[in-house]
Amino acid sequence: MKTIKAGRELFRISDSPNFAENEVFHLIQNFRASLVRSLIAAGLDTYIELRFRQRIGPQMLADLERSLTGLAHSPVLSGEFVDVVNAIRKFDFYALPSEPFYRQIDERLRQGLIQTEINFRTSSKRTPRLYALSRTA
Repeated sequence: MKTIKAGRELFRISDSPNFAENEVFHLIQNFRASLVRSLIAAGLDTYIELRFRQRIGPQMLADLERSLTGLAHSPVLSGEFVDVVNAIRKFDFYALPSEPFYRQIDERLRQGLIQTEINFRTSSKRTPRLYALSRTA
């Protein structure tokens, strides 16, 4: 039996030759989701300001929260977190590190911030306008 510590919780999974990989991916997904929920609850705007040195408005905050919520609910793919899965296979007790999950979260935030910047720059280009001058007599 393997014991995995995810946050403050302990989980046990089978140490059989069949190694319940689906159970591990489900556990990893739940841990990532709890990190995302904690980050949003603690103040995503503050995290972004400290991590990326960028202030964001309410609309961008809502968009980024929605993006992270999508990440939290998405399934973990077999190619993601390979080192974590291999360590779980190798050790009888393993504490899930938060670093690889925060790297993924930060990458999602970075992409959202870049996309928002691109959208802002393209939408803020001014189009030349012709104004009719009225003559006053």
